[in-house]
Amino acid sequence: MASSSNLQTHPTPAVTTPSSASSAANSPAPRLAPHDDEPDRLALEKSLNELTHSLLELGIMVHDFQPGTHVIDKINQVTNHYMTIDKIKDNISSLYVPEEVVKYVEEARNPDIFTQSFVERAAAENQFTNGKIQAIKCQPARQWCDAWRRGASAAFVRQRHIQLRVAGQLGVDGGVTTRGD
Repeated sequence: MASSSNLQTHPTPAVTTPSSASSAANSPAPRLAPHDDEPDRLALEKSLNELTHSLLELGIMVHDFQPGTHVIDKINQVTNHYMTIDKIKDNISSLYVPEEVVKYVEEARNPDIFTQSFVERAAAENQFTNGKIQAIKCQPARQWCDAWRRGASAAFVRQRHIQLRVAGQLGVDGGVTTRGD
């Protein structure tokens, strides 16, 4: 089996949602495994699947024991799978496993559920962010900006008229110059 020195667990990067945006800054960036040993990883995955299948078949055979060499043959097959995995492990330099996936396995839970929920959260966050981007880019945002500019300039024009009226009532220039108003 894989030695513990090659197996590294890392916290899974958090998917930020509007409620968790403040904690996202503290989340580590995802660390991806190098692709140079990808064929060995695929061989390991295949061997692990075959081992799991053989162990399941062995459990069924032991439960419904019948005389013969079937159980012994299946035990030999399981042993061969372990030897194959042991040979492959030396070719894999590092293996990154998210900490949450290891916890799922330790709690006898299906890690596929973790993957599914992680993907769903990522998709939801993607939709949320995409909506924000579209809201900024779309025409109503431009219309709002134009309306704000018109309102702000109108407010400054009113302020200018008030300033001129007060200066006129005081009978002083007050540093206010008129430019044809």
